Amino acid sequence: MPASQEDRKRQQKPAEEFHLQPSDALALLARVFVGAILIVAATAKLKAGRADFFRRVYAYDLLPQRAAWTLSRVLPSVELTVGVLVAVGLFADVASAASALLLLTFTGAVSLSLLRGRNQPCGCGGDQRPVSWSLVGRNAFLVLISLALMRTGPGVVSVDGALSASGSASVFTLPLAAAVCLFSAWMSGLGRSRTSVQTSAVGTNFGEAAHV
Repeated sequence: MPASQEDRKRQQKPAEEFHLQPSDALALLARVFVGAILIVAATAKLKAGRADFFRRVYAYDLLPQRAAWTLSRVLPSVELTVGVLVAVGLFADVASAASALLLLTFTGAVSLSLLRGRNQPCGCGGDQRPVSWSLVGRNAFLVLISLALMRTGPGVVSVDGALSASGSASVFTLPLAAAVCLFSAWMSGLGRSRTSVQTSAVGTNFGEAAHV
């Protein structure tokens, strides 16, 4: 009986010793904040359709037509994948770096457009909000948060933290990442099915679709 009571105490000890540190709570909030913004923006782009997003990308006048078309096809899926990975804390270092790179690219494109005196829709989501310096400031703030997450890590309340604590990281990390990619591909498929007529029209006539 004493031995079984001692075993019970040892089993309960890890749960009693777990405390959420302020840094872990801040990391969780930061991840969810950045990840949610990327997910919402990507979902809005997919819902609006590739033709609509192509027009917005091409309106920046930074890329040739075919490059803008390719980017409009790829970017929403990448943005969605990175957003999910950041939010759940899976491959957190890579996801945070990708988030910073994406947001830095968006910031640069909007800044160049403003410096050239343009005021086209920003293409951030499904609305018609024009480019603005406030958007540049918001994106720059998100870049700083992503860089901070790269430095501090995702915290214990994350998939990486849970897998590391359980010793199962090498077994489950890749299948979970594959599941996230499949989810993003499925969401992209939904976006394509909603706008198949529009996207086929854009694919055959870049000039007409680029007219804003």
